[in-house]
Amino acid sequence: MSRPPKGQPAAEAARERARRSEKYRKARDEYAAIRDLRERNWIAAHIRERRYELNLTQRHVAERAGTSPSFISKLEGGEHIPTIPVLERILAVLDEGC
Repeated sequence: MSRPPKGQPAAEAARERARRSEKYRKARDEYAAIRDLRERNWIAAHIRERRYELNLTQRHVAERAGTSPSFISKLEGGEHIPTIPVLERILAVLDEGC
């Protein structure tokens, strides 16, 4: 006879980690926001997620891509669609070059 796995359900374990760790809570909340954004604008979600993974600020991405922090903010918010040249520069900063 097989036994059920030991431990706690994943959702319960995640709640416990969130209770103990501010860093975990912030990451969980960021990825939840990215999931919501992906439903509206997958390009914006991808850029935001990759920037988060690389631990870069919007200002850092903007400076290296030759654009403004407000443009990156609006892009990540789904308010702007960049031109191909600008998108290529942003993706290069995020190590996602074409």
